[in-house]
Amino acid sequence: MPTNVSYEYINAERDYLNAKTSAEKIIALQKLISVAPSHKGAENLRAQLKKRLAILKKDVLAAKKSGGKTETIIREGAAQAAIIGLPNSGKSTLLQELSGDKVKIAEYEFTTTKPEIRMMRFENIWLQGIELPAIYNGFIETNRQFTATIRQADFILITLDGSKDPQSDFDLIVREMKKANISLDANNSAIIYTRQVTKLKTKIPQLFYLDIEKILATVWSHSDKIRVQTKTRGKVAPKPIILKKGSDIKALTERVHRDLLVNFKHAKVWGLSAKFAGAQVGMNHILADSDVVEIFTK
Repeated sequence: MPTNVSYEYINAERDYLNAKTSAEKIIALQKLISVAPSHKGAENLRAQLKKRLAILKKDVLAAKKSGGKTETIIREGAAQAAIIGLPNSGKSTLLQELSGDKVKIAEYEFTTTKPEIRMMRFENIWLQGIELPAIYNGFIETNRQFTATIRQADFILITLDGSKDPQSDFDLIVREMKKANISLDANNSAIIYTRQVTKLKTKIPQLFYLDIEKILATVWSHSDKIRVQTKTRGKVAPKPIILKKGSDIKALTERVHRDLLVNFKHAKVWGLSAKFAGAQVGMNHILADSDVVEIFTK
C-alpha cells in the first residue's frame, strides 16, 4: 500500500477487494481513483487504477455487444482460483479432486459450458475453485464474459494433457489470455498441472502429480493474502481474518473494530512474524500468514 493514504482510500480499497461482481468492482475502482493520493509519488498508483478500470469496462462492454452477459460469480472463501485449460485437459477432474465434490466429467470435448464452482478446504480456510469452459483458438472473441472472472481470480490453475502436445497447448492458452490483457508470465500467480512429466518453456511452476495439499498450499501462498487469528482472554478465534500480504497491526485492528484504533495500547503476536511467542508489538508491525494476535487497549 502506498504511503500517506487516507482512511477513505483504505475503505475504498477494502470495498474493491470485497466486490463480488464486475459492476461492484467498477464502482469501487472509481471511488479508489477519486480518493487516491494526488502527490507525484502516487502517479504510478493512479495510472494502475485507471488502467484496471478501463480493462474492466472494456470487458463489460464487449460482453454486452456480443449479446452475452458478464459472468456474475459470488465471491466466497478466503481466495479464488480459476482453472483453465484446453478440452479434455483434466480441468473437471482437478476441481473434483481439490474440492472432494462431484463435477461432471466426460470423455467428449467441451463438457463444461458454463463455470463450475466448488469450495476447496485448505487447513482452516476455504478457497473457491472456478472451472472455466475449455480454451480454444478464438476463445476470447466469443467468450469475453469469462475474462473478468479469470482476471479477478487470486490465482490461475492451468491444466495440460502431457500425452499430447503440451507446449503447443500452453502457447495457445497464453495467446488467448494476452488478447484479454491477462499475462500469465508477468507474475507467479499461476501454476501448471500436467497428467504426466513433460518439459515446457515457461517460468510458471509445474506439478506432475495430484498432491491436493501441495496444490492448495501453492494457491494460497501466491494469493497475495494472509490469514490472522485474533486472541481474546486466552481464546483464539477459530475463523481467521483475511488481509493483504504486507498488512500491519493497524490494518488488522481496523478490521476488528475501528474504535480500537483510538484506544490502542499494544498487541502481542504469536507466529512467524514474532521474534518470540507473545512478543509485544506496535501498530506498524508487519504480520505473517497464520499469526495469532491479541490487541490490548488503554
